[in-house]
Amino acid sequence: MLDQLKRRDLLRAATGATVVPVQALLARDTVQALSTEALNVREFGVRFDGRSDDAVPLQRAIDAAAKQRRSLVLPSGTALLSTPLDLRGRYIGLLGDPVGHTILRAAGPLTCLLNAQEEHDIIDSPLYLFGLTLDGNGAAKAGVRLRYRHRTVFDTLAVERCDVGIDEVDSWLGRRMNCRTRATDVGWRLRGANHSSIWQGCSFTASRSVHLDIGAGGTAKDGNDALLFQGCDIEFGDGHGVVVAPGATASFDTCYLGEAIGGDVLRSGGTVSIRGGTFFVGHSVDRFGIVPLGGTVTVTGSALRGQQFGTLDRLVAVPASAGQGAGKVTFRDVDTQIKLGGDPFFQGDVLGTMPIRVFAPTLGRNWQATANNTAITEKSVGDARAVRCTAVTGPNPLVGVAAPLANTSEARHQGAAYLIILYAATRPVQLRFTSGTVSRSPWRFIGTLPATSGVGTYVKVDVPVEFTSFSTVELLMQAAPGDQLTLHHATISDASMIDPGPLANLAKAR
Repeated sequence: MLDQLKRRDLLRAATGATVVPVQALLARDTVQALSTEALNVREFGVRFDGRSDDAVPLQRAIDAAAKQRRSLVLPSGTALLSTPLDLRGRYIGLLGDPVGHTILRAAGPLTCLLNAQEEHDIIDSPLYLFGLTLDGNGAAKAGVRLRYRHRTVFDTLAVERCDVGIDEVDSWLGRRMNCRTRATDVGWRLRGANHSSIWQGCSFTASRSVHLDIGAGGTAKDGNDALLFQGCDIEFGDGHGVVVAPGATASFDTCYLGEAIGGDVLRSGGTVSIRGGTFFVGHSVDRFGIVPLGGTVTVTGSALRGQQFGTLDRLVAVPASAGQGAGKVTFRDVDTQIKLGGDPFFQGDVLGTMPIRVFAPTLGRNWQATANNTAITEKSVGDARAVRCTAVTGPNPLVGVAAPLANTSEARHQGAAYLIILYAATRPVQLRFTSGTVSRSPWRFIGTLPATSGVGTYVKVDVPVEFTSFSTVELLMQAAPGDQLTLHHATISDASMIDPGPLANLAKAR
């Protein structure tokens, strides 16, 4: 956009000394509310010397520009603000110098640096911020507070050292390009209805609590819907990466998510789509890539990258408190560089579904109960098969469920098994496999499924097995009276469905 300006106008704009055509800078729907010439802030006594309090003269300049429906060019330098700049009811553009740096810095404790919180919802309420750095100086609660301001444009806007970088409430159809939040408690907060807004090439870094908070609240009823983030970075901070409230919808296209994030990369109760880009897992030992608290998360065509603690069991996790309200996560056509060893266990029923060729019944009710030196009761509960130990009758008491494999002629007979087991168990469970034709032996131990407080998801993608027409898979649990094993779902296939790469898809069979 800047290349549309004449060179002499750019030079004059950097000194705040002249009129600049704003059509080349402003979005088309914003231009309608602004004149074609910008005011010179020097005429109002604004100094930008880093020592003077420029709040009062800068407010006079803003009021004059708004009254005349004109924009305001701000020079390079630093303006100290002892009070917030009031942009309520003022439909203007503030045009700074993105190269020489136009800095608005808090001179003391402030509720915000720029206040654009309207009392009433006005559809046409443009605001254009370009080439500014808002420095809270560790004293401002927020950089920008926005409410009921629609079709606003932020271009090359940096916000740092505030409690909240940008706080948007009920402000839709916004356009954000090349913006940055840094060194905040919350980088960018969206509350209420901020639907149909787009962020392009924005960076959310070094936040202590949350880098991007797509929340609830506000007064509008249509919520945070149809939010689009394109080519954005969320990285390098102690807090969570993205938090999405129930009911919100957001898409992340070709984004760089989670590098050196100390918290969980994505905690979502809404509907989230991640397409392309890179998704990092495992910067912190006790944090996860995705925590689905409701709704759905779909990751398609992305590169999954493990960091220091980036093993497969760090990819998805649901707190036990979420229970059956946990959401679903599906990975499709991903490029995985995450350690696959061990016995990954995800708390809750966390994986979505997709068409997958399988060799065993997917529903637990179609499996057979097994027992060794135990008296049992068994029953089908919906799609699940539950086996309960009522008494022990001899040594090595066991209860379990088993199923023969079918259609294994389509399998790679020397391949890696792909298994997803959805279950609940009062004690650890052994997963084993046999291709024997006599007495179903020898059995091959595959892994140990931990005891669960509710439903759990066990994933195994790297087990070399030989599929034959006699193959059988079984879950076995050491049992005492009162112990119970419940199988809800089983996806059992071979390596051919996860090519190319060690994990191209991660989902239950539909």
